[in-house]
Amino acid sequence: MVYLLLVVLTLSSWYVAIKGERERTFGVDDSVVIVLLAGFKVRLVLRYFMEVNDAGSILKLLTDTWLFLLLLSMCFFLI
Repeated sequence: MVYLLLVVLTLSSWYVAIKGERERTFGVDDSVVIVLLAGFKVRLVLRYFMEVNDAGSILKLLTDTWLFLLLLSMCFFLI
């Protein structure tokens, strides 16, 4: 089920990129959407394929905090 969600998110980010490129309106908002979709995909991979979901709450908190700060800084530099 997680694999299918990752595929759908990948196709969604591809669609956002292609749509913006075709309409020649690819801008900051499209980039932010793609980065946020990628961040959600990273969280899914961390949780389910790297087995962080079965780890302790401290590791879950650390990985979520790291990912949040990473995405925040990436979006900040895009804007």
